[in-house]
Formats: sequence, C-alpha cells, structure tokens
Amino acid sequence: MLPEIKNKIHNHLEQYSFIDTLSDGYYFDINNYPRKNLGTRYVHYSQATHELIITHINTGKVHVLNLLTSQLRAFHVHDVSVRSSTTYDYKIVNASWDGSVSIVSLNSLKLISKLQDSGQGRTPYVTTSTDGEFCFSFSYDDDLRPGIPNCVRKYRISDGKLIRRFPLSGLHLEGRRCGSVEEISGNLLFCISDSGYLNVYNHETSEMLTEKFFNDLLESLVVISGNKLVFAGERGALFVTDFAGSLLTKIPKGHNSSVSQMFVHPGKPEIISVSFDGTVKRWNLLPLNTVCPKLELLETIQINESLWSATIIKNLLVTGGDRGDIHLFNINKSNAESVGRLLIFDDQFVLISADKKKFFASDLSLIQVRKIDGTPVYGQLADYLINSTCSFKFFHDVFNEQDLKELSNNPTGYLQLAQ
Repeated sequence: MLPEIKNKIHNHLEQYSFIDTLSDGYYFDINNYPRKNLGTRYVHYSQATHELIITHINTGKVHVLNLLTSQLRAFHVHDVSVRSSTTYDYKIVNASWDGSVSIVSLNSLKLISKLQDSGQGRTPYVTTSTDGEFCFSFSYDDDLRPGIPNCVRKYRISDGKLIRRFPLSGLHLEGRRCGSVEEISGNLLFCISDSGYLNVYNHETSEMLTEKFFNDLLESLVVISGNKLVFAGERGALFVTDFAGSLLTKIPKGHNSSVSQMFVHPGKPEIISVSFDGTVKRWNLLPLNTVCPKLELLETIQINESLWSATIIKNLLVTGGDRGDIHLFNINKSNAESVGRLLIFDDQFVLISADKKKFFASDLSLIQVRKIDGTPVYGQLADYLINSTCSFKFFHDVFNEQDLKELSNNPTGYLQLAQ
C-alpha cells in the first residue's frame, strides 16, 4: 500500500512529501491523442463573479471558467467565432463574426437578446458605455455592400433597440481588417479603423468632433485619462494623440507586427499591448502626463505564438493566441514570471505549472506522465502519479493567492492533496 499523501506546513517551511520525492524524475504534459484546437480569440476577466471568459477562433462556443470553484461552463449562441467579449451588470456582451452582438446572462448563460442591424457586416469588437446602458459595435459593412465604410452602432442593452449608426470616414486601405471603438463619460465615442481615420463623435447628438487621417491600418484603441489616446498601426507603430487627433508622439516599431489588443492595467499606471509578433509589452503610463508625452517600455514578455488578446486577474497576466494555450504570468514584480498555462477543450480543461510538476485537470485522461528525457510512462505508476498530483490546491494557489496565504499562515494546518 502506498503512503497517504499529505503536505504538512510547519513554521512556514514546506516539508517534501513522499509524492514530491517520487515525482522528481517525472513531469506532466497534455496527452497527445487527437484533439481539436479551438484556438483562443479573446480572454476577459469578470471581477464580479471571479470568472474567466474565453472565446475561440475555430468555434462559436464561449467558455466560462469559475476561478473560485473550477467549474467550467459554456454557451453557444453564435454559429461562428466570437471575436470579443465584455461584461457589465452580470451580463456578457459578445461581438461575433456572424455580424451580430449577443447579450447573455452571466448567471444562467442564457441568451437575453441578439442585436443585429440590416447591412451589419462582420463584427470584431464591442464595448459598453461607462454607465452600462448602451453597447457600441464596430463592423465591416462592405462585407455585404461593397464600397460602404466601416460602421459603429449604438444599441440599448435593456431592450436591444438600435439607437444610432456612426459611419466612419474613408474606405478600407487594403491589407488585414482591423479597427476598434471606445466610449468614455461625457458622451465621447472614439473610433479607429482600417481606413486610416480616427473619428471622434458625440454619441448623444451624432456630431462628429474629429476626423484625422493617419495613412495606416489603425487598430487597438485605448483612451487615457488626461485627454490622450493611444492606438496602433498595422505594422506595429504606436500613435499617441490628444482627443482632437493631434499627434503627440509616435513609436514606429512598438511591435514587429499587428497589435491585436491594448488596454490599461486595472491596478497600475501601465498599458498592456498584445501582438501577432508573439509578445506582450508593458508600457509606463506616467510619462504621458508630462509636457513631452511619450511611451516608456517597461518589459517585453516573449510567448512565441500569434497572440490575440490578454486580460489581468489580480497579479496575473493571462494571454490567448492561435495555438489555444492560455499563458499565465505573474507581473507583480519588475520581470514577469511564468506561472503555467491553461488549456480549454470542448468540455474539459487542464492547468499545468510552468515547470510541469503540478497540475489540475477536470479529466485525468488529459494528462500524460513523462520521464525527464521525454519518455512516456504508463501503467500503475503513471496512474498513481496522476491521481496523487492532480490538486485543486494548485488551482486555488494560482487564482486565489491571498486566500491561500491566509491558509498557509496557520502553523498547525495541513493541506490534503485532492484526489
């Protein structure tokens, strides 16, 4: 009979258990039987429910992973890829490649309404107003009617009513499709697109306040308090302007390829930029408030796959890309530290540590044991290692750091590894 597996914590020093010692010569990886790669298109963290929302490139299914309980749920209200997702007031707002926006209950995952206007083409991005009353969708309308400009639509979330259309200046400049829209209090609506134009509207009166041409495929817009905008061009250039569109500074090679997403860190004065060049970059926001505003690069995190999106969960940077792997980094220090990766399949998921020594899986058949030299391990030893190592404690440790610290500070406490 193999020994009982316990991990005793005494005087804040962790003592190695039998399973720790036994596992020294092995690591855990994803079982290599054929499995469809869903691709990760968009990741969004709902702070209200402590859930991670994951949309995919190769399916219309959207997964919702509860980071407190590890429960994985899903909804499927679009036939094709959901390109972006956000939450407000326990509702999930989704933009889809099918040319519609859906409103889904975050609690039940039931469809509340589907918002679609005649002539609305593929819809890659949606955002909500500051007060949560409206959503604004960005679409490529010349998908359906060639020669029609990109368009932003304002919908009321409560009843799905179309309030206004905002046609954007210029036509597609050729090359890849891109564009974005953001709203701030004061009724200002900022729109950039593959036409090369920045448009600023008063979305209550439909008055166009700004029209500026930058001769680049514009994408990934972020609005900074202090009347500044940061957005990207198709080849990785970063532009900083004021709200009137006057260029304040430009970084010609902020990235080496398209910038798929930018956003402001919710707890730090930083901008996070995500790119197809396989990197995530952290930029210091504070120099933007100086007389000569600029973007100061703090760190480049290399991931080596085409990246679509990222989100922040407490001290974690969470990224999604073409391969489907969701990479996790602790960015609480000056240099990001890899924590591990999360993989979502049709109805299962697995979280593996960066050193592949720890994991939590909803289905143990997802896991393969290997020797350090890569040789697969089978039989009773493999089963024992998998069953003994799979631990909700590890999942809890990654996503609920503060709670675990409080538990670990109990000098008489024991942590029983979950079976």
